[in-house]
Parts: sequence; C-alpha cells; structure tokens
Amino acid sequence: MAHISTLGAGIFTYLDFFKGTIPASTDTAAECAALFVGTTPGTADADHVRMPSVREFPSIGTPANIVNVPVYGQNTSSQVQGQSDAPTLEVTVNYIASDMEAIHALIGQQLVFRFMMAESACTPDEGAGSTLAKANIDYPENKQCVVID
Repeated sequence: MAHISTLGAGIFTYLDFFKGTIPASTDTAAECAALFVGTTPGTADADHVRMPSVREFPSIGTPANIVNVPVYGQNTSSQVQGQSDAPTLEVTVNYIASDMEAIHALIGQQLVFRFMMAESACTPDEGAGSTLAKANIDYPENKQCVVID
C-alpha cells in the first residue's frame, strides 16, 4: 500500500462508520482497521456506512500551546511548548434528507469511525478491501467506540 506524500487539491476524503458488533478486545489500530474489511474482502457489508456529502473535515492534529516564560535578568522571554488538548472533531456535511436516512438510523448506536484520504476516488467496496490499491492514509479511531447522538 502506498501512502500519500503531499496534500493537494486532488485529495478525496471519506468518513466511514462500522455499526456491527464491536469486540471488547478491539484496542489496536490493526484490529480496528479489520472491522472495515468486508466479510468478503472488497465488498462492503451492511455494517459499513459512508457519510454522504461531506463538505468539510476537521484539521487532523493540533499544535501544542506555546507558553511565554519570562527569564530573570533578561529583557526578552523564552517560549516553551505547552500541553496540547484533544481537539473536537466537527464534520460539516451538505444536508440532503434522502442521503441522510442511513445516518439517522445510527443515532444512539455505538460506532467505530474512520477518516480516509485517497489520491483518487474510492468506492465503499474498495474501502472494504483488506488492502487498498490507491495511495491513501486512514485514521481509524482505535481506542474507543463513539456514540453518535
């Protein structure tokens, strides 16, 4: 699998959900990624849902706060890297009622989600494969399940 080396205007972004049974032992990135592989690799199951009409994704990764530290006896202060807080992940979608029926059905369920960026368009079936033949980066949420409500 090739990885994306630069970000440009031609990057396709996706937000996928897995709504099936999530084993309690799912705690590594590989185990989480395995949830997104179809029962038949390369064929998306009914437990795989892709968020339609995503307009804007949040920025991935946040810089730490910079703290100004006065230095005794000097006219200038120095700067040190402070603690970084976990960001909120807000996704903006173009709301089209007919597209959102599958998303409305997920309210209140435990889900695992995956952000994925690819150099070319990726169908849900391609995303359900055990490997992806396109340059891509994906960010599975691998430590906890997220409840959408």
